Amino acid sequence: VYECLPTDPTDPWRLYDIDAPAWVNDLADLEFGHTYWLKLTADATLYLRGQPLSMELTASSRCGGIPPATYYGVIEPADGFTPTPGMPMQALVNGHVCGQTTTRLVNGQIGYVVDVLARGSGSDACASWGDTVHFQVGTQIVATTDQWDNDRPHALLLGLTITYRVYLPLLQHH
Repeated sequence: VYECLPTDPTDPWRLYDIDAPAWVNDLADLEFGHTYWLKLTADATLYLRGQPLSMELTASSRCGGIPPATYYGVIEPADGFTPTPGMPMQALVNGHVCGQTTTRLVNGQIGYVVDVLARGSGSDACASWGDTVHFQVGTQIVATTDQWDNDRPHALLLGLTITYRVYLPLLQHH
């Protein structure tokens, strides 16, 4: 279940997924008059109470359309890099920033939750199904990538790529 809150520019999309850990789910209650995206894996009957709403500008259209793809997990430290809580993190698609967050402490490890916007959700440069999503933590490019898919949240362990320069002496024979 996704809900869009266009009044929250730092995190407009709220999420609940039955298989996601509690620290990923930030949608606790459904409220009358709000707009939700539901994904069902089987036929279901949904009973709603209340007055019909006018079909003016809905919350999801004010958020730019369809829900984002959500990625979450922990970040592995690497030689020369130790992630810490509060580090900036970006999700990039074709070189464009399509999602941003900051790292956080999760069960003694450094974790993240990032929503990667769909194409047309405020930026025509963002992702559509199957596009490759790259991740960057601070200034470090992450070796892990994934394909954009908003079917459900994706658990993704991020491993960093650290580039080393090795300087060797130049030997010349005279």
